[in-house]
Amino acid sequence: MKELMTNDDFADVTLVTDDKKHIKGHKNILGSCSPVFREILQREQGLNPIIFLRGINFSEIESIMQFIYLGEATLYK
Repeated sequence: MKELMTNDDFADVTLVTDDKKHIKGHKNILGSCSPVFREILQREQGLNPIIFLRGINFSEIESIMQFIYLGEATLYK
């Protein structure tokens, strides 16, 4: 899972944070971990959807992605 998280070769969705930074992910992993992502990704049938996360900064989504992919997260104060 760490290889998937750090390697963008098979990533098929882009998350864009409020501070305009991008993080790549995988539809099947994000959809299986979040009903919100699942609903968005089911509606978006494009090849590489872009999801803008208003109100979420990169450090926050980075921690969430670490938890989704690795089962642990680093949080910053």
